[in-house]
Amino acid sequence: MKLDPRAVQALTALPDDALWNTVRQIAASKGFRLTATTPPPEQMRAIREALTHADKIDMGTAISMLKTYREKK
Repeated sequence: MKLDPRAVQALTALPDDALWNTVRQIAASKGFRLTATTPPPEQMRAIREALTHADKIDMGTAISMLKTYREKK
């Protein structure tokens, strides 16, 4: 799946809370439940970095990142 570079740029320009809400919505559509609390700034930087290089990230790394923030029931 190819990501539109303009869409990625728009996503990475969002404030942390808006970006996190978008990530949560995308994750929910794939069956992942993530916490409502926005991760700390260093984790948001890592998410932005992953988005910026999404064409180079492997699925295992992406899933690992999502599992880190999966909501605990």
